[in-house]
Amino acid sequence: MQLLHRLACEPPFRILVRSVLQYLPVSVQQRALWEISPRPHYLLGVLAAAKQALRERVGQISVIEFGVAGGNGLVALQSEAEAVEQATSVKIRVFGFDMGASGLPPFIGDYHDQPDAWQPGDFPMDEECLRARLAPRTTPILGNMRDTVSEFFGTYTTSTYRVRLCRRRPLLFEPRLASDLHRSWQHHAAARAGPL
Repeated sequence: MQLLHRLACEPPFRILVRSVLQYLPVSVQQRALWEISPRPHYLLGVLAAAKQALRERVGQISVIEFGVAGGNGLVALQSEAEAVEQATSVKIRVFGFDMGASGLPPFIGDYHDQPDAWQPGDFPMDEECLRARLAPRTTPILGNMRDTVSEFFGTYTTSTYRVRLCRRRPLLFEPRLASDLHRSWQHHAAARAGPL
């Protein structure tokens, strides 16, 4: 039986097995193993974070997407979070950071922001349309990361999770740091490295 499973995992058989399994009701673990998801890396990351939470006896975690833009990734993340929550009983909150309708902010003027690839205003969000697609578990946080990231970690970490985690930060899975500007990455890194 192990030989058959091992053979099924190898190309080109893996492609065939995955295409058959897509039409069958399989567990979240099997979906992650066979990459049966519109964004398999989201599913795998959320599942890994939930399993770690179970090992550490943590009942609630957060997953975050930086750079939401049109919102398809955030909707996929909330869908996978719901499936993993049902499978593991770990409550999962979803957050998405973005500038909103204004798109990318003005650049700081050096090559780190890749002005040859992006322009200020690229990737605007239709907030009303996106909010209609979001479940109650999902919270978009709009504004410049310079302001919103540190406020988020101060608010949500302190009031909601820190006590339950013995003064540690909540478990986070950040599937996509799609923040295209170097400056935004710096703000994100500074906030994550902040004091407990």
